[in-house]
Amino acid sequence: MQIGSCIFTLIPISEFFNDITVLEFNDVCIEELEKWKNTHDDTFDWSHTFKFIAELEGKGEEWKTRQETLKTSIKRILKCDLTKENLTDPVTLPKVDCIFLGWLLESICKDRDDFFRSLKKISMWLKPGGHLILLVVLNASFVTIGEHRFHLLNLDEEFIRKALRDTGYVIETIEMVERKSKHEAISYDHQALLTAVMQ
Repeated sequence: MQIGSCIFTLIPISEFFNDITVLEFNDVCIEELEKWKNTHDDTFDWSHTFKFIAELEGKGEEWKTRQETLKTSIKRILKCDLTKENLTDPVTLPKVDCIFLGWLLESICKDRDDFFRSLKKISMWLKPGGHLILLVVLNASFVTIGEHRFHLLNLDEEFIRKALRDTGYVIETIEMVERKSKHEAISYDHQALLTAVMQ
């Protein structure tokens, strides 16, 4: 689950999973992802991202194969609504081995209680022993897209750790990356990448 129709976070995931469900909250993002997956003429060209990642890994010539692998691995692109009992109604999804949340809950949750409720709902999909990969910005307040400024929920490491523990996770790893760019379009001080196991 992620915000927007970006696919770069899914590239490394497709190296390990060949049955990926992408959940989106916005119909336009779903439409854009469907167009990319089906190689529609009027779609955003992500080839530069595949080339960049392949070059970083020393496998520059394999970028086209990785792009097709990801397209094949994405089996479903579904609408998600956190206000519903079944978040993907009318589709019922089975429990899964891994959930990736990328810059999501801090973007859509009103407060920390809302964050915790949403995390618990999403975590119901995870099998016991399954993994959560959480990418989150810390001490954030806003992001600007075009002329519009959007709220980001202010979270800190202590709260994230407690929310995961209280939801039934054991944290395996946490990596903090300090913000280097001082661009005025977004306000935060760290990104955190966490992996946790559902008990």
